[in-house]
Amino acid sequence: MPIANRWILTVLCFSISTGVAVKPCAAAETDKKKPNFLFLFADDQRRDTIAAYGNKHIKTPTIDRLVKKGFSFRQAYCMGSMHGAVCQPSRAMLNSGRTLYRVPMDLKDVKILPEVLRDAGYETFGTGKWHNKQASFARGFSKAKAAFMGACRTT
Repeated sequence: MPIANRWILTVLCFSISTGVAVKPCAAAETDKKKPNFLFLFADDQRRDTIAAYGNKHIKTPTIDRLVKKGFSFRQAYCMGSMHGAVCQPSRAMLNSGRTLYRVPMDLKDVKILPEVLRDAGYETFGTGKWHNKQASFARGFSKAKAAFMGACRTT
């Protein structure tokens, strides 16, 4: 299976903490087989906080519409962290397709999902937090707004 397909099948979930939108670039827009997609990755959100997944007390109409029209991973688990926070390693694992002990937290010399999408003719947009160094963010996203880089632990 091509690496782009493996990532798309394994990963599609980005977030309130990191939002990614991709659409075919102008040259590739003639290819109607390439869908636009929005990837939401909530690294610190339980699934039972979303109405579409059965919570009758919390109203999440926009997320509910996205759930109805798309798909989501509801049994994804983070294998842990090398330090107190799990958001940075989660993002590194998700974007690289590698496991915790096989990916550098700064994503240096690692091909990441947004790069694969750009190579496939997509325009990529990132927003939210990204603690995996500015260089990896710049490699992957052709456009960005309100991106918080934060600190990066390399251990």
